[in-house]
Amino acid sequence: MELNVLSLGGDQILNAIDHADDFPSLRGARYLSLKTFRKSGVGVPTPVWFAHQGDALVVYSKANAGKIKRLRMSESCEVAVCDVRGRLAGEWLAAEGVIVTNDAERREIMSALAAKYGWQLRLLNFFAWLAGRIKQRAVIRITAPGVGPG
Repeated sequence: MELNVLSLGGDQILNAIDHADDFPSLRGARYLSLKTFRKSGVGVPTPVWFAHQGDALVVYSKANAGKIKRLRMSESCEVAVCDVRGRLAGEWLAAEGVIVTNDAERREIMSALAAKYGWQLRLLNFFAWLAGRIKQRAVIRITAPGVGPG
């Protein structure tokens, strides 16, 4: 069972979750390959950090990244366990990715990622803040096909 600390209205809530049932092969994985699709149908895999949140996987990225543009076109995507360089360590699973626009949900997602990646994410956040890119992020909620928002 994975523990995520979610920030809701300033209150810290310890949320014990184990909702990887839709994506059982991702349990315990550190990196996720997120494959989004171009208009031509060609898949573009990208290794990303992720966390479990409810019945979904959550990811963040630069707001102008190609994967964000492709998800705006089509929510269809695939996920698989990978290493930091994107080398697959599991089978591709069908999924749907939705870009989260609600500020409270975005904060919850970043808190879930911070709980998983700790000092590494805090360090990246610091440099993103210094460079003025901290607010140029998009967050993605990934669910099994047909599950929808958590």
